[in-house]
Amino acid sequence: MRIFPSLIVIALAACDGGANAIDAKIFMDAPPAMISLWGTARQVTTTGSSAEPGVVLEAYQNTDESTPIAMAMTDASGEYSLPIVTNGIAFEGYVKATKVGLKTTYFYLPPLGTDFEMPSITLVTQGTYDLFSTVGQGNQTPGNGLIALVVVDEDGPVIYASVSSTPPLAPYRYNRNNFPDATATQTDGDGIAYMFNAPAVQITVAAEKHAFEFQSHGLKAWPDQLTMTLIVRCKPIHPGNGVARSAHDDARRPVNDRGARTVVPAIQMCDPT
Repeated sequence: MRIFPSLIVIALAACDGGANAIDAKIFMDAPPAMISLWGTARQVTTTGSSAEPGVVLEAYQNTDESTPIAMAMTDASGEYSLPIVTNGIAFEGYVKATKVGLKTTYFYLPPLGTDFEMPSITLVTQGTYDLFSTVGQGNQTPGNGLIALVVVDEDGPVIYASVSSTPPLAPYRYNRNNFPDATATQTDGDGIAYMFNAPAVQITVAAEKHAFEFQSHGLKAWPDQLTMTLIVRCKPIHPGNGVARSAHDDARRPVNDRGARTVVPAIQMCDPT
């Protein structure tokens, strides 16, 4: 997975994860009247991933699942651009990606108050969706959703992180070679984790790693479809402690998954006390 670090300032949030956590987004300036979301849609198969043309993209506010506020379609290179009218308020919502023959993907985003280059939106066939459960021993039940999460900091995917949810889901799995692995217990260099058997209710997703803080957030898992999201790292608890901050600092291997890419919103502020 090629990493394109982003210096975009998204928001400031306090997130100690405890009773003192502040569930508020503090923007230094009001968002512009319009922002743009752009990126690439890719289909994942057993042999890798490739850009997917002809995918319909729709942006929705979390508070209104029936009315899209922007629409676009991927071009021959799988690329798209979505103009979002903000009315001076940060966009809090998701992007819905659909194409005949593929499962629908819902990508939930952090609050956005400026232009943002999206991580690649993953699409899969029914066969690949089922194979995720088979290979990862996810025991996916029809009627439940599958959540794919990317754990990131300002440099890209975070390795050695673990994920959790409220309510608890089962099982959690971690990516190896583009598919969930039944034996892995932490994220690898791509930062990807999975939550199987997610009911269609509000679910809070979170991540943890020694000396790291991440911002938990809520989302909806869509029945029999793929739901994606980012879990973004907050400001380091102990800067300079020598802990590997991302896949870039891990000497095991470079991060490369045939051209897919992750772009990360600016690091958020935490109050670990």
